[in-house]
Amino acid sequence: MLKRAEQKEKLQGVYAATYTPALSNGMDVDYDKLRKHVRYIIDEGDWSIGNGLLMVAGGAGEGYMLSQDQWRKTVKIFAEEASGKIATIAGVFALSARVAIDQILYAEELGIDFIQLAPPINQGGTDDEKYRFMKLIDDAVSKIGMILYHTHWNMPGDYEMSLPLLEKVTDLDSVVAIKWSAKNLHLFRTAILALRDKVAFTDNSKWVVATGENSLGFSMFMGPPANWDPKGLANAVRLWNAGDYLEFKEVNSRLNAPKTAVVQASGEELYGRDRLPARWYPPALLFVHSLGEGTVNKGIMQTLGNPLGPPFEPQYRLSDKGVARAREILETIGAQTEEGFA
Repeated sequence: MLKRAEQKEKLQGVYAATYTPALSNGMDVDYDKLRKHVRYIIDEGDWSIGNGLLMVAGGAGEGYMLSQDQWRKTVKIFAEEASGKIATIAGVFALSARVAIDQILYAEELGIDFIQLAPPINQGGTDDEKYRFMKLIDDAVSKIGMILYHTHWNMPGDYEMSLPLLEKVTDLDSVVAIKWSAKNLHLFRTAILALRDKVAFTDNSKWVVATGENSLGFSMFMGPPANWDPKGLANAVRLWNAGDYLEFKEVNSRLNAPKTAVVQASGEELYGRDRLPARWYPPALLFVHSLGEGTVNKGIMQTLGNPLGPPFEPQYRLSDKGVARAREILETIGAQTEEGFA
């Protein structure tokens, strides 16, 4: 079985999710563009063990929108381009343990290093069901490492995995990390402090960006700019690895300005500038803005002039007017800083 210590050295730096290009119909993957996009991220970035991990078919990559065949072909192309160049992750979203195991064993055969595993959600589910799901997978795999994907905004009723469940799950040999965000701040801190010697934690709440420090000991941070500025992201990784979190906070905020602009523009387009729901404030802290993350992520690439096609159906498509508004906001954000934004 997998020895956790052998994977730990890979769990450092940026945790970057590759966006999945789509054809104009919003139903099919643009596999040619996918291959080129993965090459761009790898060739332009600074990737080595300890600098980061690159994921395909995660939430940002609209993995939950892909058919089984699309998922397999997407992961295969990704493995061909990325394996051996950077630590690799494939996202798995499934209610069925059988489906999840089939996908994970396929990724394992391709040489993928890790799986980002979302627990089965639908109606919420019990802790026992979630543990059984993960235990069945742990029994089935031999090499691949599991990164538990626990984010309260993706759970019905804001369900959160309890500390006893997290303690039990992290005893499974294949579980090496948690991509973590909890609505309950006490649970958030308590779980990290209790489990960080067992597994690595990814900062999925922008905790370090908000505080300018890393006393909780996160090993990894989320890096959407890998899709549009992998060179700039390499500088953020350097600061993170050096423990210079105040400068990291400034650099990371600048790199993520396109996302801030598109979140605001898409919110205004959907609801009107004067009628944004409370959940849209502040725009820079929001993660998911429609049925899935494709609305914003594909909008970012369109805004920056490097389109990856539309979001997969039936997610909302930002209009040309919305893209123009995002560019206007981005210019305003850049004017408010000394260096501005590219």
